Amino acid sequence: MKKRITLKGIANELNVSISTVSKSLKNSPEIGEETREKIIAFAKAHNYRPNNIALSLKNRKTKTIGVIIPEIVHYFFSSVINGIIAEAEKQDYLVIILQSNESKEMEKKQVELLMSKRVDGIIISLSNESNNDEHLETILQKDIPFVCSFVHGRAELVRIRSVKHNGCHNEQYGIDPGL
Repeated sequence: MKKRITLKGIANELNVSISTVSKSLKNSPEIGEETREKIIAFAKAHNYRPNNIALSLKNRKTKTIGVIIPEIVHYFFSSVINGIIAEAEKQDYLVIILQSNESKEMEKKQVELLMSKRVDGIIISLSNESNNDEHLETILQKDIPFVCSFVHGRAELVRIRSVKHNGCHNEQYGIDPGL
């Protein structure tokens, strides 16, 4: 099996700094055209792919959103998932979809799993078994942006942190008992 090429590997092969390689691959104007083209050509020839784990450590973002729903086969949820994925892709986010099978215990495990994956946000529709939201407290404690909805005749609770809309950041909290 061929070893994956890294920024450091490209830098060593071309006798340049890691910073030069990184900036070249981002088309930085700080790097001369000849050097940049040489680095990009080498990276392409060796199938270089950025290490998303390293990027997420550096940027403190995984570009991942977790979605927990009671059941995937329900038309409502499949439509919602399609919309979530479409919007997430526009921002280069990956969506992880989990199904709780209407089980509060499964839901709790999935919340823990998503937090261990360091997702940037969680969208959850609580199961029929969820008679309270105590398992969501861990999301609040970790200050992870989330949207929580109750579909089965209960109040709609939404908490979204740092929503960006038209270039402005704001915080939104709301309860809509009419849903």
